[in-house]
Amino acid sequence: MKAFFILVLLIAQSDVKYFYKLASIAQNQKVYPYKNGKPTSKGIDYYVKENQELLIEDYQKFIKDTLYVEIETDDLTDYTDYDSLELGRFYIPNEIVISNQTKFAAYELSEFGKYRKKTFDSNNLVRSTIMHELTHCWFNQIIKEMRYKRIHISSEYTASLRIYPLNEIGADFIEEGVCEYMTQKKGEINWYKITFKPKTFTDLINKNNKYNVLYKYASYFVKDYLDKAFEENKVKESIEILISNPPPSNQEIIKPELYFKRIQ
Repeated sequence: MKAFFILVLLIAQSDVKYFYKLASIAQNQKVYPYKNGKPTSKGIDYYVKENQELLIEDYQKFIKDTLYVEIETDDLTDYTDYDSLELGRFYIPNEIVISNQTKFAAYELSEFGKYRKKTFDSNNLVRSTIMHELTHCWFNQIIKEMRYKRIHISSEYTASLRIYPLNEIGADFIEEGVCEYMTQKKGEINWYKITFKPKTFTDLINKNNKYNVLYKYASYFVKDYLDKAFEENKVKESIEILISNPPPSNQEIIKPELYFKRIQ
């Protein structure tokens, strides 16, 4: 009987500890406002303002490098060349602007329930958008460092306005692919289910395919290459190799083995 009461007491103490743990988590977890199931403009402004230093620090730990960047929010519909797919912009040298329009699915992937969290197949989150744009910042910072170290840079990656012959999208394709890959690798969004792979030149330049080509397929295109870079702890060096070589032609985008054979 004495042993029984001791066991009950231990269970009770365990439950109390568990209760305090839950209470602590609830107290520390921030709740940001939603309206009609989407983050509000003011909520996005507040989320970015409150968390930007932590988000930058978190990303720096992931890449094992230092970033010099500021993050702002704004309504991107007022900006030149606005694209309805656009969730954020990176401005050289070190400014990121995150859209505060009410079109994000959530602030973070962690807010979803178990099933939706597992099946969510988009980058339409405030946190993941920030991580994507931070990668743009890092990508361009690597270019600056390469220039300083006199490492060859393919000219397509240095043009402020990228114009390609025959509508080739190579440099943007690689940079966006790296940004989406890093966001997935960091766990901010799920690995994409690639249901579309371009087979023709028309597939590449069709505006209706832009998201599938420039983000989903682009991240798939660089995945094996960057997976190996992570295994060898040579991510930055591998990105330098991408930048030092001319970006893939349209034919090489359709047939990745041609491009990666060329840059070896």
